[in-house]
Amino acid sequence: MKNYICRDCGHIFEEGEQAIWEEDRGEWWGQRAWEKMCGCPKCCGDYEEAKECEICHSAHLEEDLFGGICEECIDKNRKNFKTCLNIAMVENNKCNVEINELLASIFSASDIEQILIEHIEKNIQDVDCSKFIDNDLSWFGQYLAEEVRKNENTKG
Repeated sequence: MKNYICRDCGHIFEEGEQAIWEEDRGEWWGQRAWEKMCGCPKCCGDYEEAKECEICHSAHLEEDLFGGICEECIDKNRKNFKTCLNIAMVENNKCNVEINELLASIFSASDIEQILIEHIEKNIQDVDCSKFIDNDLSWFGQYLAEEVRKNENTKG
């Protein structure tokens, strides 16, 4: 059965629960003209088919999902360094960073990356990955869904 969500009040309802009424549209060829209307059963507002978050399966407007993931599920991962790191490694996105010339001559870029990852995992409890996530919410949401599916498949 399809679920719908009201664009006005956010009420979620099932197919067949829509409010139905008729509105007077004046006269047409000497007869009263009535138009059949339907809307949200709570506020009579406009509605559309609800889309499900791929992680928590809650109902949302399509425009409120980012790569198929709701904002609440994305927010739960803002401080999940391991998940964000796994997602960042998918496309191996790199950016340029300037460091001391001596350190650059001793360590390769991959050495420095590994040292930083180990330091963060050992010493920093609360890493806020919001800048990385907010750079492209839909991209992050898409890869977060893949990461969750991958983790579910390795558990079972």
